Amino acid sequence: MVEVTLELEKKAFPLVDNVDALPTLFQTDDTSASLEGCTKWQVARATSAATTFFKPIHVDRDDIELIDAGFGYNNPCEIIITEARAQFPNGKKMQVLSIVTGLGDVVSIDDTRKSILKALKCMVTTSRKVDFRLVEYYGDEGVHYRFNVDRGLDDVTLSDWEKSSKISAHTRNYLEENKRAIKTFIHCLTQHIEANHGTNAAEFSQELTVTTTHWIPFLENPDFIGRTVIVDKLKQRLFDTNSRRKVALVGLGGAGKTQIALHLAHWVREKRKGWSVFWLPAFSMAGFEQECAKLVKNLDIQYSEGEDVKEVFQRYFNSGRIGKWFLIVDNADDLEIPKPSEGTAKGIFDFLPNHVDGRILFTTRFMRVAVVTAKNEVVKISELDFEEASELLKTSLIKDDGFWAEDLRDEQTVAKLLDDLTCLPLAIAQATAHMKTNQTSVKDYLQIFEHTDEENVIELLEQGHDDETCYDKSQSAVATTWIASFNCIHSSDPTAVGVLSFMSTIEPIAIP
Repeated sequence: MVEVTLELEKKAFPLVDNVDALPTLFQTDDTSASLEGCTKWQVARATSAATTFFKPIHVDRDDIELIDAGFGYNNPCEIIITEARAQFPNGKKMQVLSIVTGLGDVVSIDDTRKSILKALKCMVTTSRKVDFRLVEYYGDEGVHYRFNVDRGLDDVTLSDWEKSSKISAHTRNYLEENKRAIKTFIHCLTQHIEANHGTNAAEFSQELTVTTTHWIPFLENPDFIGRTVIVDKLKQRLFDTNSRRKVALVGLGGAGKTQIALHLAHWVREKRKGWSVFWLPAFSMAGFEQECAKLVKNLDIQYSEGEDVKEVFQRYFNSGRIGKWFLIVDNADDLEIPKPSEGTAKGIFDFLPNHVDGRILFTTRFMRVAVVTAKNEVVKISELDFEEASELLKTSLIKDDGFWAEDLRDEQTVAKLLDDLTCLPLAIAQATAHMKTNQTSVKDYLQIFEHTDEENVIELLEQGHDDETCYDKSQSAVATTWIASFNCIHSSDPTAVGVLSFMSTIEPIAIP
């Protein structure tokens, strides 16, 4: 691909005799007798013989005088494509990179002969017509890429060598403004090379630095512990050789689904080079649309006025331009939001991308949602075991502070508190936040918790809980999630509520 492009750019025109002729192509595999004995320096002279700047040259056996092919062929892309197809008729995909020297002025004519001649010159030397034809033909197929400094170089001509500083400045500005387009081209090119040329090309592509984008709303949680089995299972299902494109993590509210997803997101960011990471909450369609709008703006995705940003997001990710990506769809708890059951309304699920280079992790409280979104690829999460819960309690309290040291050595008190909190990570995090804020001992907090009525338990759990690794407290109170889950069950299956209420009088921890 690269070799063909370089060789085919060596083109020239016969001078005077037939300026309107097809260009003469100098090719490495040319066996014609007329070009026998032609040297590389002669080819270089012919292809650089710009009129009014350099003299023409005689290069072939017939002593035909040649100049460069600037008249009508300043953009050789169509010739390159034709020759590439002839050389590689069985090629699966072709990619052409066109680097232009600047966008010229609009062609205009006044009453003078000089302006007419100038206009004719512009018309025969322009490269834009070929570009328009290629864009119209190939569209967004990833075949033709053109980079052109479109501002600041309109008045720069071939003789303006002293304006190199100006040219350099405008070129740097152009490169800065078009980083994403350049990154897209590099990604598509290296993917194409790897697919067609095997190991050597793969090693070459690894040498290139692929820019990735990470859209993660929360910092990495330094107190994250345990969950090794679940995290490893998710890594295997999402990123191993036989990985799945969609996996759902399901568990009770407050069980740590968001924190596990967050841990995995930062692991991908740090360990999976070349992967971009994105995070979209699924509390509501309005919130999902708002996040899509932010993401589209951050990625500088161009779209028409009035287009649905959710569709723009989906189309862009499906195009493959973003490279390899990992998307977390968090808190997909209401099935009517991701996938409505009635009517023609679309849900969040209908706007999610589906691409061979993409992976999606859903977090939800309900198995029904998990099965609909990820089919059989469901990972269940339960509360922490006692050892993990105890470790989380200890690490969540201020390090190297002896205030809680004695309490934490009281295994009976610790066990009782963890039992009351049902070993749920969010409940433990909120309890320790209260203790740190109010300098309350574990034993005193346990007494407060056990003597607080149900109406005030939410407020107690929320106090002091301002965490940069989770959502706003209005969404995060563990008691709120329990009540929301219970109300949801009450509306869909009143009989189940009766069974659960009865079970709660026997063994609360056993309630699923």
